[in-house]
Amino acid sequence: MRRRTLLALALIALAAMPPTASARTSLADLRGPWGGSLDGVDRPTEMVVRVSGGSKGSTIAFTGGIDCSGALIYGGRRGERFTFTERITKSATDRCGGLGIVRLRLRADDTLLYRWEPLYGDFDPSYSVLQRLLEG
Repeated sequence: MRRRTLLALALIALAAMPPTASARTSLADLRGPWGGSLDGVDRPTEMVVRVSGGSKGSTIAFTGGIDCSGALIYGGRRGERFTFTERITKSATDRCGGLGIVRLRLRADDTLLYRWEPLYGDFDPSYSVLQRLLEG
């Protein structure tokens, strides 16, 4: 009986998890602009990630609480996550992390999970759920 209860709880937990895109998702599926609000920072901050779909040319920009922009350099894929090195090249304040690792994961509902972790410095990780933006 206990085993059935544990199995039922595990199935409920799996059903509650946000759906992810299939393992066949490619970097090209992330191509285009994505936008949302950045969480894990001390001020409300809007962000836009533009994925080129190739190993070079992807960009990131933040406005609001932190005004900065830079480049995303594709580093590979592990499972459903695409990894980039973020290099901030323009910053109006010292609030930008400078150099960090960005992980992106496309979900089945066509939203993009974003997570940033610093490579150095006294910064907390940040995260967002990004929506696909219209090209324009």
